[in-house]
Amino acid sequence: MLRQACPAILLLLLFLLLPLLIPDQGSRSVRKLSGSSSHSPPRQGQESSSLAAQFLPPHTLLSDPPLPLRIKESASVAMNISIYKLPQAGKQIHAKSQRGESLDFLLFMPVQQASLPLPLLVFLHGAGESGHDASKLVLQGPPKLVQDAQSVNFTLVDEKAARKSSEFLRNNFIVLSPQCSQSWGGGFGNPSIASTILDLIDDIIATNQGRIDPARIFLTGLSMGGSGTWALAAASAKRKSPKFAAIAPVCGWVDGGKRNMDEVALAIKHEKMGVWIWHAVNDETIPVEASDDMNRTLSDHSVHVGDVLVKYSRISNSAGSDPNWINFGMGGLHMEGHASWVDAYEKSGEELWRWFLEHRRAAVEV
Repeated sequence: MLRQACPAILLLLLFLLLPLLIPDQGSRSVRKLSGSSSHSPPRQGQESSSLAAQFLPPHTLLSDPPLPLRIKESASVAMNISIYKLPQAGKQIHAKSQRGESLDFLLFMPVQQASLPLPLLVFLHGAGESGHDASKLVLQGPPKLVQDAQSVNFTLVDEKAARKSSEFLRNNFIVLSPQCSQSWGGGFGNPSIASTILDLIDDIIATNQGRIDPARIFLTGLSMGGSGTWALAAASAKRKSPKFAAIAPVCGWVDGGKRNMDEVALAIKHEKMGVWIWHAVNDETIPVEASDDMNRTLSDHSVHVGDVLVKYSRISNSAGSDPNWINFGMGGLHMEGHASWVDAYEKSGEELWRWFLEHRRAAVEV
C-alpha cells in the first residue's frame, strides 16, 4: 500500500518544490523595471535633432529632480477661479494652474490703473528656471523687473535704462509668468504645456472681466521661452482665444526645420501679429542663425503688420551671460552673448514695452 502511494507522494513534493527551483520571471521583470531610471527624459528628447539638443548645455536636456507627488483631482471637482483674480496694485502673487498640467505661475498687477481694461504681457522663461520653484522666475526678465524697485539688482547693464524699463512695465502692464515644469520634452512647445498656458490666459481674462483687454495680449520669452514664443504664437492661431497682438522672441529657435518655420510664419501672417526678434551675433549657446532663418522665412511669406515689416534686433555684441547658470553651480559654463534678453528687457529702457502698446488686434472673437 505504502509502495503504491510513493509515486503520488513524490509528485506532490515536486509540485510544492517547483516554485523554489524555477526563478520567478515576473519578479525578475519587476526588478528590471524598478532598476531603470523612472525620471529619465523621453527618448525623443535625448535623440532630438532640434537646435535645443545641438546647442543648449547638455544638462538642460536632463530631467528635473523627482517631482513632488500631486493629488489627482476628480474631473467633477469645480475649478477654484479665485486664484485667477488679479492681485492688489503693485503686487506679484504665486499660484497654480487649475486646468491641464499643474504649472506654477506669477501674476502681477500694475501700480497705476488709470484706464481699464489693461494690456496683458505673457512671459516665458529660459530652461534654467524650469521646475516647481516659482522663486526662480524673479531672477530675470519681466518678473524681475516688476518686483519692488528697491529690491531689483541690475548688475549687467546701465542701471538708469534698466530702472526706466522697470518703472514703465510696473505702471502699464499686467504680467503673467507661467513656469514650465520641465526643460526637456519640448519645453513650452510641448502641446500639453502650451495648451495649459493658453487655457490659463483664457481663465484669467474670464475671471477678471473688464480689467484685461483681450485685444492687447502680448507674448515674449527668452532662450527656451523664445522658442516657446514661436510655438505658442502658432498654437494660438488654431484656437478661438486667446489671440496675441504682438510677440517678441529673444534668442529663440523653431524646432522641426523648414516645414515648422513655414507653419509658424503663416500663423503669424494670418493673425496679423507684430513681431520683434532679438538675438546676439556672438551667442554661443543658441546661434544667431536660428533667428536669421526664422526672419528669412517671415520675409519669404511677406509677413508684416500694416505697413511695418518684422523688426529684428541683431545685436552685434551682447556681453551679458545668464546669472542663473552660475547660481546652479554652472559657473564654468561658457555662455558668452546668450543673454540678449538683457538688451531687450533692460538696456532698451521703455522701447520694447512702448512698441508692444502700438499693437492692437483689429477684431477679437469672443
